[in-house]
Amino acid sequence: MKATLISLITNICFSFTNKLILPVRSYGFSYYPTGYSSNNYFDQISMPDAWEITTGKANHKIGIIDSGIYNHSVLSNNLNQTINGCFTNYSTTCFTDEEGHGTVMAGIVGSIGSSTICPGVNLNADICSLKAVRQYPVMNSDSYRYLEDREYFADAINYASNNNIDICNFSGGFLTGNSTIMNAIDSYQGLLVCSAGNIGSNGLETFNSNSNVFPACYNYDNLISVGGVNNSNYHYSSGVYSSNLPDVMAPYAVYNVPSSGGGVVSSAEGTSCSAAIVTGICSLVKSVNPLLTASEIKNIIISTVDEYSWLAEYCESSGVVNAYKAVKKAIPRFSQVGNAGMSSLENIGIGESQWFKFYGNGLYNFYSTSNLDLKIELFTEPKPENLVYTSSNSSGNFNFNYAVSSNETIYMKITNIGNTVGSFTLHIDELHSHSYNHNYVRESNTKHKAYCSCGNYLLKNHIVSSGGIFPFVLGNDTCILCGGPASIGYVDYGSVGSSQLEVILNDSYILPNGVIVLGERDYYLYLRGEIDLNEI
Repeated sequence: MKATLISLITNICFSFTNKLILPVRSYGFSYYPTGYSSNNYFDQISMPDAWEITTGKANHKIGIIDSGIYNHSVLSNNLNQTINGCFTNYSTTCFTDEEGHGTVMAGIVGSIGSSTICPGVNLNADICSLKAVRQYPVMNSDSYRYLEDREYFADAINYASNNNIDICNFSGGFLTGNSTIMNAIDSYQGLLVCSAGNIGSNGLETFNSNSNVFPACYNYDNLISVGGVNNSNYHYSSGVYSSNLPDVMAPYAVYNVPSSGGGVVSSAEGTSCSAAIVTGICSLVKSVNPLLTASEIKNIIISTVDEYSWLAEYCESSGVVNAYKAVKKAIPRFSQVGNAGMSSLENIGIGESQWFKFYGNGLYNFYSTSNLDLKIELFTEPKPENLVYTSSNSSGNFNFNYAVSSNETIYMKITNIGNTVGSFTLHIDELHSHSYNHNYVRESNTKHKAYCSCGNYLLKNHIVSSGGIFPFVLGNDTCILCGGPASIGYVDYGSVGSSQLEVILNDSYILPNGVIVLGERDYYLYLRGEIDLNEI
């Protein structure tokens, strides 16, 4: 709503004299899994709101290309015991982790959490351990470090291609690339998420702030490179920022993650953690819309960042990932709704929910035929506090009408509340399409409503009590749309928030019905809470 407000005001030539002060959102309705900690990065990227939509599904596979994954209690249920691989010169199992790095990355992506360990991003992840590091002697014959290897990395990517692993996380990198790596990535149909790199030495290679880190610096449609930010959304000072800037940023510090010995790592930091967070968000996006391609997921992640001007020199998108906005944008849309109807056949497990969105302007009939017991909820935003309709039916079928106004977006959540796994067919048929004649009716001196030309369905409303509200004629106290009284002053829409926007009208502007009003004097309009000018 806030973004719409700013956009619409800009389009009708309002000028701002002070900035919009956004109210702090209360997460009282949001989902908190076991082990959630407000001290972790979750609130920073709106994870609780994203979890309201989905806590993740195992409808796709995630590869962790790293030092192996220890079979930790908070990971064991989410580790794929069939599809995995060991590409090393010293080990035959991918479920050991001598370095400890891979277990931490897997925990960030898909831990179920516990009383002492924070959850991962996808609580229901299907994680494939792809062990792809080489054992090198570094200091002496008895001292070893486990390091990424280009050929082993390429082997892991090729394995992911051959075994339909949809998303791969690689929190590592090299100072040089080669054709083997490029060919593997180019052939991979899934999405590869890579860390942008950290300043320092891994024993063989030394990275500085201007190093090109491979494969993160490659420009592929199926590759996302990730840099790090602190909890104030400022860049990670130990990160690598070469001429090939990362695509997006994510928090670089995490706390209470699983260790390779079965215990807890109290804290970890670096762009490795940032990449794992983004991998988890990509997985949530895939959970709500499994038909998305790698490039489509990448575009969703980049287009939904929270932008900060000071990140422009460190990141291509100038932004930090926002899990809620990404998952919300990924909700599949019914692109064809009309008298002929639109059907979609989906599988849905016991207790599972599926989301859909549609854009409407009229009265619609929703119905389904199924052997499942379903609960249907409609939202103006996919958050519990924005619920506008709910219906449950023990027969497995539902049929109801719902009116949508002002080309509004409605989000539909369908939950299997029965004990049977199966499918349903969803239909949305248009019964009536609203026309926009701005046929406003003066219901009283203080409340005005607009109806469709059919006279039956409310389209818009506006209130002129205790002051007045746009639209009006400057220097006049009459509402242009319906002739009701409208004086200059303050209007409160009853929103819980306390944000306030001050606007000065110095120039001509255009009303929704196309009437041009000439500016006569400065005017202050105070809007309280969240409001969309299209609903006035």
